[in-house]
Amino acid sequence: MYGPPSPTIPARGWPDGLESRSRTRRARRRAHELVISGVPRPEIPTGVADSWRRSMALGINPDQHSPRHLLDAADVLELRREHRLQQVMPALHDLLADDSSSGRHLLVLTDARGEILWRVGSPDVLRRADRLEFSEGADWSEAGIGTNAISEALVAGPTGAAVLRRAPGAHPP
Repeated sequence: MYGPPSPTIPARGWPDGLESRSRTRRARRRAHELVISGVPRPEIPTGVADSWRRSMALGINPDQHSPRHLLDAADVLELRREHRLQQVMPALHDLLADDSSSGRHLLVLTDARGEILWRVGSPDVLRRADRLEFSEGADWSEAGIGTNAISEALVAGPTGAAVLRRAPGAHPP
């Protein structure tokens, strides 16, 4: 939810474990607070900083790691049936998805509001996505969880280009 890694915000995976993760969280929190207060941070893309500000204005807690769940399974199925991507989903699956046991990526399609309608991946990838509540019916808009790759794409719109980056400690794009 915090934006891309930078030279001043350490990346995850430090060798010294919990202490380094704590330092990373503190550094990320400090960068977030500075951006929200209006202090420019050149290593934070303008779109991400703007998203942080919008998320804070919506009352999103930067430490929130669970999206809102607005849809139950029956709602998701109904929206899928009515969605214009329903007809092309088989082609998207064939062209972009890898649900084989060795697959390493996740294909996710949302509606225009950021609610996940489809996701395809290997069993291992889906288990990891479940731990992030990256599942059908979850709201990954700025209002639902804050800044993330899906919310950036929604803000950019159909003609915009969203830059998808992984934030240290945040949800993968």
